[in-house]
Amino acid sequence: MNQLTTTQVDRRITWLWVLYLLNLLLLPMIAAVVALVLLFGTAPSKQSKRVIGAFAICLLALLILPALFWISMPKTGLFWAFFICYWVTAHASCILLGVFGLVRRTE
Repeated sequence: MNQLTTTQVDRRITWLWVLYLLNLLLLPMIAAVVALVLLFGTAPSKQSKRVIGAFAICLLALLILPALFWISMPKTGLFWAFFICYWVTAHASCILLGVFGLVRRTE
């Protein structure tokens, strides 16, 4: 198995963060699948664990919790106000998480 240089690993981590952001902004699920394929080809490092953590937070905040809200709460006007505010805030927070991960340079 060939060893990747530090520059190649840095490029791959950068691409993982770009795919994370693409998953949130333009290509949901398609970019996530490509990122998972790249993650399986990357040796575990602190940076790749951060990307995995960001995907896990995104999954929890944008899919699992809203699904629980949807199932457990009656669909009244208060529900929709809460749901929309939560969704916008959680989505913006996940985007910021990806931007901060993308601009982070050190391990």
